Amino acid sequence: MSTPVHLSESLELLEGLTWEEKEAFIGEMTDEEAIAFLFDADVWRRPDQHPPTGTWWLVWLVMAGRGWGKTFAGATLTNERGMQKESLGGGDIIVVGRTYDEVRKIQIEGPSGILKMAAPGQTPEWMPGNGRGLLVWPSGVRGIVLSADKPETCEGWNAAFIWADELGKWQYPEAAWKKGLQLCLRIGPHPHACVTTTPTPHETMCELEDREGDDVVITRGTTYANRMLSPRWLAAIERLYKGTRLGEQMIGGKLLRDNPRALWSSELIEGGRVKPGAYPTLVRIVVAIDPAGSTDDKKHQSNMEDGPSETGIVVAGVDARGHAYPLEDLSLTAKPDEWGRVAVAAYHRWQADAIVGEVNYGGDMVEHVIRVIDKNVNFEKVHATRGKLLRAEPVAALYEQGRAHHVGHFPVLELQMVKWQPGLKSPDRLDALVWALYELILKDDVEELDAASAYGA
Repeated sequence: MSTPVHLSESLELLEGLTWEEKEAFIGEMTDEEAIAFLFDADVWRRPDQHPPTGTWWLVWLVMAGRGWGKTFAGATLTNERGMQKESLGGGDIIVVGRTYDEVRKIQIEGPSGILKMAAPGQTPEWMPGNGRGLLVWPSGVRGIVLSADKPETCEGWNAAFIWADELGKWQYPEAAWKKGLQLCLRIGPHPHACVTTTPTPHETMCELEDREGDDVVITRGTTYANRMLSPRWLAAIERLYKGTRLGEQMIGGKLLRDNPRALWSSELIEGGRVKPGAYPTLVRIVVAIDPAGSTDDKKHQSNMEDGPSETGIVVAGVDARGHAYPLEDLSLTAKPDEWGRVAVAAYHRWQADAIVGEVNYGGDMVEHVIRVIDKNVNFEKVHATRGKLLRAEPVAALYEQGRAHHVGHFPVLELQMVKWQPGLKSPDRLDALVWALYELILKDDVEELDAASAYGA
């Protein structure tokens, strides 16, 4: 291979080369050529990381597994748009993610973020603020940096380009994206957005997928597309998630819709959702715990579809009308003393009335863990006198009656709800939710029903 003289010639020679061969090729270049080569995104993009051509599309949805290179794709395209002032028609760029902290650490300052991916002389000036920031490219193009967890800030901008990261994890996707940012794309000859995300099946994501071919171009990809990933990291994520439903999302990048045999649907959950702070006064609050491996349905453990067992911890309250409000999902994979401290902290933070744990399968252990941390906590045992399905059904009925309202979004919990079907092991987050609502609303009625059934009533 001869030493290249012009970058354009190098690009023709590079077509079809591996990453390793491209890196080796750099050694044959002059310093000037090497710098231009290293910071030319087209050199390093895989074919599936190139943005769509044409001007008919509004959204490029990159829906791929973890490690695919979504941040690289979004950052390099954003930098290109930032240096193309005339094509933006005077509009701004918006850079937005799940939280301001994530936008700053990943999209802007991260190893594949905007600042690191910018070519010499094309790096934007970064002016972080309190919950909002500003990028200014040498071309004069402004980049407004926003947080999707403050959806009221996502309205009213005159944008020519938007990079939205991890839409699947946003707490208020409808308010921040559908009713906010998407309507801001109104400046220039081709206003458009790049949405990079690991898929989660909330309504906004499903609507975008349904628009494929109309005004949405979708690039789908798996973790395995990125050959630069650490073999140890790849082995670890495979051990945790390969062969599971969650793995189909996190590794395979698939948007998994609702299970028609499930007791819950996304529509059912979405219909009752309220914003944080918008719920009424709660007359009772509990913290429900379902420790890892506490299922009463052991024979179905091999069918678990959502990765390694977690300890489910869900905070929920009830108002004077008998409506339930799941407030927080604190579930995690941790040792007993760790999840115990999380539960006790939530108990005090929410000024809860009780911590609830199942006595048949782990309740005594749960109480012991809690008492060691704080002996003054009010702990209440719940008894699994009914099968898993018979406990979950009346809780699902609360949602159908319009009496259950998620306060904000709980992506992992809600995914478990719309995927679990009777007959399979129910995941621990879902079990904790069921115990919380059972204790708050259903306990007396269910116990009365069981008593009546025992006498043939």
